[in-house]
Amino acid sequence: MEDQDEASCGRGLAASAVVPSALAAVAAGIAQNLDVHARALDPGDLAAVQEKDVYARVVHHLRRAVDDLRTAADDMAAAVDLLGQPEGGAGGGDRDGPVGVEAEEVRRAAGW
Repeated sequence: MEDQDEASCGRGLAASAVVPSALAAVAAGIAQNLDVHARALDPGDLAAVQEKDVYARVVHHLRRAVDDLRTAADDMAAAVDLLGQPEGGAGGGDRDGPVGVEAEEVRRAAGW
């Protein structure tokens, strides 16, 4: 019988879902901050209008990224029961590689 740790790459993927989730939270916060700042700009000032246009584009792109990151996090979290391949197979890899390390660092930094 397979060892439980060997049976599921999905658990590792699901555990790493905190990374795109945290990135989404950061991007959403930046977008909200820029949006609030843009609303405070003087519409009669040409420089402020140009600044507001840039902020609007950046906010748009950040919110698209937030949606994509949240979708990725949801997909990763839902993969918890995904069965893995034996070590050394096509796609087999180091369970302690950079993704696992990054996920742990994000969890620790976020207080999770």
